[in-house]
Amino acid sequence: MAKGTITLSGSTVGTKMESLEVEQGATGGVAGLFKVDNNDTDKVAMSIEAANIDADVLDVSMDAVTTAKGIDITADGLTTGSALYIDSDSSSTSTRSIASVIQNHASATGSTALTLQSDAGRGLFIDSNLAAGGPSIEIDSEHTTANTVIINSDPTTTATIIDMSADGLTTGGALKIDSDSSSTGTRNIASIIQNHASATGSTALAIQADAGRGLFIDSNLATGGHALEIDSEHTTSNAVSINSDAMTQGTVVEVSADGLTSGSALWIDSDSSSTGTRYVAVIKNNNTAATGATALFVQQDSSGDAAVFQGGNIRVTKGGSAYQTSLHHAWVMGG
Repeated sequence: MAKGTITLSGSTVGTKMESLEVEQGATGGVAGLFKVDNNDTDKVAMSIEAANIDADVLDVSMDAVTTAKGIDITADGLTTGSALYIDSDSSSTSTRSIASVIQNHASATGSTALTLQSDAGRGLFIDSNLAAGGPSIEIDSEHTTANTVIINSDPTTTATIIDMSADGLTTGGALKIDSDSSSTGTRNIASIIQNHASATGSTALAIQADAGRGLFIDSNLATGGHALEIDSEHTTSNAVSINSDAMTQGTVVEVSADGLTSGSALWIDSDSSSTGTRYVAVIKNNNTAATGATALFVQQDSSGDAAVFQGGNIRVTKGGSAYQTSLHHAWVMGG
């Protein structure tokens, strides 16, 4: 077809022109100024063949629109087709976006750049196939006081909000959270909050390891905070409970403190003023058949005291009151 001409059914209509313009006046117009009515079900209704290199193929200017839509597509008869399909097979390694949606005004705080609604099926599916390619999803946020990602799934009952599967891992990780901020402000890098007092059957964090370690804490600042700290408001239930009934030859709790100078490997302190009868520490072998068990064994390889009991009474009993000793002064036992 010659430049600037109109061809209908292979025949040129009219003479050459600079462009084709379809204009409707401000009044007396009709709905659908430009309409393509195609009744052939296996033919393309509109085709644009463009050899453009550095100019837009299709440019829509609709700056006056306020409450209407720029492009409105309905496709109620879809089965395996798509309402919109964008395909690029370029081999160029240049940085680019195949599709861009830009909300370009900083004052438009109520706008949403892209909204997806799915009344059935998946809301969003990303299929990233290059093994060494970029991230499947990446968010570059300049937020300072607003959340970067929010997920509201309050109607969920028996499903899982976020489900990750990483069966091919070797040296990688399923989840990594990294903060390199130098701020000394108090904060939590990660928080898991069970926020309802009535949810007595819930567990805030459950870790299952079918092999390897269940939990590893590596705290590196010599004068930093505790590597593990528990702040419990419990009054009638245990603050820490360890169930290791399957253990046979291992050690349930092992503490190594080879660098001690004036510190302690274990410190139990109770400053309660209650006069109620209680034991601040209990070691109990609870089975009469365990005749080879020793409830407490202390080994001192140096010349210092193996055990020091200071203050109050010291009582040693065997089978109740059949044998007991009561001393009213500090008792130091030595070998």
